[in-house]
Amino acid sequence: MNTYVKFWLKPAFFCAAVLLSWAAQANIEIRYEAAETERDKASLVQIKRHQIPQQVVALVDDTLEIDADIVLLFGGEDGPLFDPQQTLIQIPYAFISEVVDRFKIPELEMTEEEVQQALDGALAHTLLHEIGHALVFANELPVLGKEEDAVDSFATLWLLEGFEDGQQMALDAALLFALEDQDIPEFEEQDFWAEHSLDIQRYYQTLCLVYGSDPERMQLETELYDQEFIEERSEICVEEFEILSANWQTLTQ
Repeated sequence: MNTYVKFWLKPAFFCAAVLLSWAAQANIEIRYEAAETERDKASLVQIKRHQIPQQVVALVDDTLEIDADIVLLFGGEDGPLFDPQQTLIQIPYAFISEVVDRFKIPELEMTEEEVQQALDGALAHTLLHEIGHALVFANELPVLGKEEDAVDSFATLWLLEGFEDGQQMALDAALLFALEDQDIPEFEEQDFWAEHSLDIQRYYQTLCLVYGSDPERMQLETELYDQEFIEERSEICVEEFEILSANWQTLTQ
């Protein structure tokens, strides 16, 4: 699967926040551990450059009520993760540098600014994914199926509906899944019983929701979707977007 290399080149799409309009308070505090190494210091600069954590928290504050006080901590060794015992979301600086390294591969030919923009989308999706776990835990939301898949859809929907350039940010998150898939030389048994779906499945599901959010525009972006995808999945993607949007609204109102 090589077509993923092309799609990030598309200009940013624009999607107005339509569904996320009710007032709420999420109680998320952002903290940063001291960055000790030069690599960690560079990651900290990239995290803060466009204030993505603050933008994500502001969006969640405006649209959700989470029944817990949550700390969003950048630093540490483990993660990205949500620790329900401490109601802590942890994002290591090493994760940021690893994402940047993936986007800097020669095949993508990204400039530094394009790498930063791709990181912003992937980081926003990751933060929303972990906030989704916190929401499910704190509000005791019912989840039918794998929770990891559910909060993936939550993250993608909140990007699409809450950020002006949410479609491009979601595509950048999908690109990260595709790049991570390229690191797997062959599948092992544990890949099929792990908590997360396969990276390539997460890639296509994210792409599907982006398509479903704006099918008329996406049909014009032929480099994003091969013909088989459009023929076999396009109508289902529209239905999935509508169903998941309605279901998440019901759970979070």
